[in-house]
Amino acid sequence: MKQEMTVIDVPNNKAVGVNPYDKMVEMALGSDVGIEKLEKLLELKERHEANEAKKAFHISMSEFKKNSIKIIKDKKGHNSSYATLANIIDVVTPVLGEYGLSLSWRTTQDKQETTVTAILSHVNGYSESTSLTHGLEQSGNKSSIHGLGSTISYLERYTAKAILGIAEKDQDNDAQTVNQPLITESQEADLMAMIEAKKVDLPKFLKHFNISKLSELWATTYPSAVQLVEAKK
Repeated sequence: MKQEMTVIDVPNNKAVGVNPYDKMVEMALGSDVGIEKLEKLLELKERHEANEAKKAFHISMSEFKKNSIKIIKDKKGHNSSYATLANIIDVVTPVLGEYGLSLSWRTTQDKQETTVTAILSHVNGYSESTSLTHGLEQSGNKSSIHGLGSTISYLERYTAKAILGIAEKDQDNDAQTVNQPLITESQEADLMAMIEAKKVDLPKFLKHFNISKLSELWATTYPSAVQLVEAKK
């Protein structure tokens, strides 16, 4: 697996706070200073904005890191448990939003390799990215399209954790001890009714989510649990 880190510069036309060069450019436009001096002023203005955007990004990341981000492994794999991408997004997105940050991905393909780039952006225009490249996932006799989907999902999870600097934790018997709210009694009752109506194998369902009873299901996992039950024919 190959990994690379890149930095994306702030767009040239993105204003960040108060720029001391704004007034200079305004005065230059109102006088005959010559095109070369005007271009130099614009260059300095854009450079200042880029630097301020970068500062704002790192300040926001510093504040984000002060939060106790707990990513709990919510699904069993072949040999170990892991946190699903949906779980990671549910946990980090609200916190990122508080500091003007957002996470997105870009995917490219080259022959049999897929590259996924996680992009962490700030509202002021500065962003940083990290990329991972991997071959097509073909375990379990997957079709080409399913293998591609698995590869992309795998790379999105790992690039998200890499760029945010977060790690997964094993589930405790009491999820409340790791700041993971559990489903409500009403949600538990509704889910049980759906399981019975769909004749879902409850032990297998519990094993899928690595829990011993429905009341241990995390609130963030509830939508995917409902979706799983509804998908059963």
